[in-house]
Amino acid sequence: MKTTTKVLLSLSFIFIGLGAIGLLWGERTGGLEDIQKATAPTSIRKDISSFKDLELDLTSHDVIIQPSEDQNWHLSYYNDDKMLGKLDVTQSGDSLSLKQDSKETIVTGTISILGFYLNSQTKDYADIVISVPKDTTLDNLTGFSGRSVELYALKLDNIDLTADYVTTDDVHIAKGKVSPRTLHLTNSSADKLNITDYDYLSMINSNLKNSQLETNYGDFDMDKGLLQNVTMKHDDSALSLKNVELDNVSLSGEYNSLSSNNLRLKNLIDISNAYSAIDINLAKEGRGSTNFNLKVTDSELTVSDDLSESTQITSTDQNTVHQFTKQVKNNTATLTISNKEGEITVK
Repeated sequence: MKTTTKVLLSLSFIFIGLGAIGLLWGERTGGLEDIQKATAPTSIRKDISSFKDLELDLTSHDVIIQPSEDQNWHLSYYNDDKMLGKLDVTQSGDSLSLKQDSKETIVTGTISILGFYLNSQTKDYADIVISVPKDTTLDNLTGFSGRSVELYALKLDNIDLTADYVTTDDVHIAKGKVSPRTLHLTNSSADKLNITDYDYLSMINSNLKNSQLETNYGDFDMDKGLLQNVTMKHDDSALSLKNVELDNVSLSGEYNSLSSNNLRLKNLIDISNAYSAIDINLAKEGRGSTNFNLKVTDSELTVSDDLSESTQITSTDQNTVHQFTKQVKNNTATLTISNKEGEITVK
């Protein structure tokens, strides 16, 4: 090793040691607390007028719409141009707009970064909280959020939203479209809603009617609720349905897996998949009033004994096609499954 290199290496260790000593000394003398106070974002809370339309254009903020404690309308957020970017709040008539200037370059130093990190350990400075009277109805919620949008106890006549994460609780949507990376619907209902391009969709105790679901590589979990007049197009997805009623529902796609427990069927249920595994466990009620048209090629078809004797499953030599057909009088549902490949189990 050259002498110059040894000297530089030694100096590096010395400066690292001095830096560590300085940091410890600064912490013991309250230096970090001073940095926190000096760099803390400014808290802003103000009363606002009622509005019907909300437009979002945000990259580094989370939006929370929640019931107001005093039945008035409020807006709360933190002002920090360096780390969060400039937030423009504009209210005109029945419209409220929340936007970040995408053209603005955020330039900051080490102290600002350290201070923001220390402060954010106790508060979420990215939150924009809009407080409105419970069960308020908004005509439109539109726009983009690079982070999350949380909705509580709200009614939406129309939604057109793209966001990283969307969650609802006690929310009722009349129509619209949502393109989230993750969407959680809890104790909520939606009609005429198109949900696209999601990585994960969760529905708990929620209903979805006259709607479309479409995604690639997006999983879907549902526990308690109703899908009525819903078209589902999935590829490379895992779908889990528990305690769910399907009423006029179709599912199509490739390389999917579908598992269900206590599934209730009504009217027409059509599942047409290629290379997919399907495991359906039907609820006791309605089992005897359902027609079955099941077909799979080059894979196993299994139907429980109480639905059919094994002799009712037929096969042909051509491409090893297995079929099961059952017709009952006064049926309330018809289940049709057609798989190119992939095991089918119905019980």
